[in-house]
Amino acid sequence: TWNNISNMLTMLFKAETGRALSDENLHFIAEKLFNQEFPYPFPEIFANDPVTFNTFCHQRNDRQLTFWEWFYLCFKVTKDCLREYWEDGFIEGFLSKKSLEKKLSSCKQGTFILRFSDSMKSSISVAFVTRSIDGKHLVNHLNPFGYEDLRKKGISERLNEFEELKTLFPSFEKKTIFKAVQRDERSIQNGYWAPIKSYRLPTYEESVSVTNY
Repeated sequence: TWNNISNMLTMLFKAETGRALSDENLHFIAEKLFNQEFPYPFPEIFANDPVTFNTFCHQRNDRQLTFWEWFYLCFKVTKDCLREYWEDGFIEGFLSKKSLEKKLSSCKQGTFILRFSDSMKSSISVAFVTRSIDGKHLVNHLNPFGYEDLRKKGISERLNEFEELKTLFPSFEKKTIFKAVQRDERSIQNGYWAPIKSYRLPTYEESVSVTNY
């Protein structure tokens, strides 16, 4: 049943990453498992419905991943690459695009959220607030950082490359959370620690479209 599965998944995260899954996380995971949207909180009427082995391990989504493959890869990138920030509650993780846009709807420019990518396996996506030239509130997305990307260069260094990312949702200053890069996060080039580069995010008017998030 969903109750049994949700307990198992949250116990796995708690034991291996230091932080359990939230009710909001579990709600999104349930939508992935059952391949349908549910009102929040998750309706109790579905909590004891049986979940088949085929649904859990064999049925593939439009990205050609089974539910378990998708979930396990999110778990793996969290455990291996993001544990410190996940454990401290700075990564939203399992969050729908609709939910993140609602969270960011009243945030100032430069506010961002970290969530697992819907379109790329084992990847973390960055959604951030920007504004058009006429002041319209917009939510854009960086190209997701995959497992190998994060093994080569940690999330702290990658976020600090984008100066326009200012505030981690809801109100944490980026520079206080994602501090100066530690040696074990730095990429190595020819035996030397690579220098930090700084990038400017494109403006809305520059029409840079990112479709993978």
